[in-house]
Amino acid sequence: VKGGLLYIPHVEKTKRWGERSGATDYYRTRNQDIKRKYKEGATIAQLCDQYHLAIDTIKKILYR
Repeated sequence: VKGGLLYIPHVEKTKRWGERSGATDYYRTRNQDIKRKYKEGATIAQLCDQYHLAIDTIKKILYR
């Protein structure tokens, strides 16, 4: 560009939800623990009490 300014924007790759704060890893680990405990014999009601989650949420984690 002769005699002018050329602007080249910096393109930053955006991170997905929870990647920056670590929430993604936390929930992945928690869900793996829930699945493992269920396979070891814990009931859905016990998992609800332990993790303070609704029955539907536990079922989504287990059956997804």
